[in-house]
Amino acid sequence: MDEQEDDWPAPPEDVDTGERLVAWIQQGGLEGWDRLWLGDIALDVGSAGALAALPALLRLKALNLTLEGDDAVIRPLLASPYLAGLTELDLDGTWITVSSAQVIATAPALANVTTLSLGSNELGDAGVAAVAASPVLRHVTSLGLHNNGVGDAGAWALAASSLLQHVSFLDLALNAIGDAGAQALAASPLLGHLTILDIHDNQLTDIGVRALAASAHLANLEHLDICDQTGQMSEVAQRAVVTSPHLRRLASLCLEGEELDQQDIEGLRRRFAPE
Repeated sequence: MDEQEDDWPAPPEDVDTGERLVAWIQQGGLEGWDRLWLGDIALDVGSAGALAALPALLRLKALNLTLEGDDAVIRPLLASPYLAGLTELDLDGTWITVSSAQVIATAPALANVTTLSLGSNELGDAGVAAVAASPVLRHVTSLGLHNNGVGDAGAWALAASSLLQHVSFLDLALNAIGDAGAQALAASPLLGHLTILDIHDNQLTDIGVRALAASAHLANLEHLDICDQTGQMSEVAQRAVVTSPHLRRLASLCLEGEELDQQDIEGLRRRFAPE
């Protein structure tokens, strides 16, 4: 069973199938609710379609679908016109692929989503490119894409996407982004609103790390996590990050597996300062 998060209300325990979920909602189960977690519901294609057709879904502002299903089950629900009230959509760990990403990118009802969590899925570069090209997702401020098999092509698509122009939180951890992807992100003026960038456990070398450090577009960053890359980060690259004139707002930083607070960062700046 999936572990329910504390701030996500869920249906009663006996509502464990799609049919029971639909009946529960039809009987007023969502009365007074604006958030819903569906982690342990056994949905199939038919019940997902029936669920998607319920006007009561309009009550919801936040939906968490940590279901172990497949695209065929998830897609009808994502395309529901009754999700128009959503500002938060959490699909972490649902194992969706590019086909569901294409639905998310084009579903008119998702136009108001500001927090979009798509981590631990199977989107790959094609799925991320579909999301990046969305004409619908214009208000996203928090975007989670960790652990999705994203490489340089996905990073390039994001770097060129107007989707990122309002994003302040971007999670690209546990992917396969290399130096070319990091350079594309660093060169993108669309990342100017970022305050949190998590890109740990990717494939950056000193080249990619130094590109991020040299980016004037990242001047608003307050948290940067570039720990645990494929190769060991040299002291030259660490110095480039810590002494970057563009990263003066950092309050926390992860370098070489160590989480640094503002005091630690200032200590490194003094250590690396020219004599």
